[in-house]
Amino acid sequence: MPTIVHVLISAYLLSMMFSMGLSLGGEVEDRPSKHRRRRLLVRALVFNLVLLPAIALLLVNVLHPSQDGRIAILLLAACPGGRFAPHLCRMARGELALSVEITLFLAKLTVLTAPLMARWTLHLTQVEIHELPLIARLLVLQLLPFVVGKQLRRRLGARVAPLARPLELASWLCALVIVVLLLHAREMRIVTLLSAGDWLVVLIFATLSLGLAWLLGGRSGPVRRAFAISANARDLALALVVVDAALPEHRLRLTICGAWLLFFLFDLGFARWSHRHAPTPEPTALGHEVPTPA
Repeated sequence: MPTIVHVLISAYLLSMMFSMGLSLGGEVEDRPSKHRRRRLLVRALVFNLVLLPAIALLLVNVLHPSQDGRIAILLLAACPGGRFAPHLCRMARGELALSVEITLFLAKLTVLTAPLMARWTLHLTQVEIHELPLIARLLVLQLLPFVVGKQLRRRLGARVAPLARPLELASWLCALVIVVLLLHAREMRIVTLLSAGDWLVVLIFATLSLGLAWLLGGRSGPVRRAFAISANARDLALALVVVDAALPEHRLRLTICGAWLLFFLFDLGFARWSHRHAPTPEPTALGHEVPTPA
């Protein structure tokens, strides 16, 4: 079982990052739109990479979840950039281009930030991690396939674009199989892996993250929804790679999977609620999205 999970995690990262590289098109933006999106992007990156791990650390120190729950929450907070974020952003009628850019930049930056942040936060729980071997592994599994895919798209143009969709579907299939394998482990039930207090801490973290992201999104509804979706979009595969480097324990992987599922369901619920209540956006001449008049 562990060997299969390890192979699937590696396949998930490779296929997803390769498909992301192939999907990059040559979108042209005017200068005001580009500057606006860059400012929003920097704000979103600081929020995901710095502020959210700090909030997670504060919560676990104040609410005192179990050791497994504490590690799961801290690791997931250190691993932003869930690949499903653009799909949920589209459902939520958020600013899709911004969500895609946030996801892409997080995928590149977490190669360095996730091991360093995990080492710092896990050290506080008496768990040590060797970040340099982990960074090397993530460079191969996460950054290299993205760069290769991007270069192929740049050199071969739209001829390789059709490969992105099958690779993305393959990565989603790997993620589904990983979850199924972990949930069907012998004598393990996902609901009982975390105590009621642990589930409460995860829920509080998800609520605070979404609310703070909404406020940091500014006045634009689509931007706010893109920020809010990114707040609870955690990278399960990356978190599993990190935990295997620190604590290769089967139970802890299941605990992380359970916490991740709650984050995902929270994000999905918000996206569906936004889809029902948010006005339908339409592009303007500057590439912004504005609500359709009622």
